[in-house]
Amino acid sequence: MAHYVLPDRLGGHLRAVCDDPGSIGVALRGLRQWLRLYVLAPEDLVLPSRAVELLWREFRQMTDEYRDFRHEAFGLLHHDPAEAATRRTARDVEAEALTFAMACADEGQRPRYPHSLPLVFTVDAVLKIAGGQQWVLNCDHPACTAPPDRRCAHHELVPQVPADLPKQVRFDPQPPQVLPQVENRPTGGLYGF
Repeated sequence: MAHYVLPDRLGGHLRAVCDDPGSIGVALRGLRQWLRLYVLAPEDLVLPSRAVELLWREFRQMTDEYRDFRHEAFGLLHHDPAEAATRRTARDVEAEALTFAMACADEGQRPRYPHSLPLVFTVDAVLKIAGGQQWVLNCDHPACTAPPDRRCAHHELVPQVPADLPKQVRFDPQPPQVLPQVENRPTGGLYGF
C-alpha cells in the first residue's frame, strides 16, 4: 500500500471547483494520507476535507484503478466500505477525533498534544475551496472562540481522541527483534515430517 501510485488523470472534478487548479497537489497528498488511514479503519473515519472528498469520490468512479486499489489495500475485490467514510452520522465528532488521532500519528505527532494540524485537516484552507471545512489547531482560549467559519481541533477533537487506535496499529513501528539462529525448515504433523 505504501507504494501505491494514484492515477495520473485524478483531479478533474477538483480542478473544476478550485480557484487555483494548479495547486491541487496538496489535495492529492491529503488523499494519500486519507487512504493510509482508511485502510486501517474504513468504517470508523470521516473525511475532514471537502477537497479530499471530491478526489476520493472521483477515484472511486475510476472502476479499474479503484478495483486495483481495493485489491492491494484489502485483498478482496468485493470489499467497498467507501460510503461509510463519507456519510455523516451522529458519531461525527468521535469519527473526526479518530481521524484526527490517526492523522497525527501518521505524521509522528502525539494526538493529544499536536504541534500542527495534520495534512488532511489543512487541505480545504490551503485551497480556499468553497464550502470546505476550515480547521484551526487551537483558538488559544479556555472557552472556544474559533470564528464561525472555522472549527477548533483543540476544543472539538482532542477531548474525544481515543486512547487506542484501531487494531492497536501504531504508525511508528518498533525496531525488529533479532531472533536466535534456528533451522527454518517447517516441522510437525501439518507438514508431514
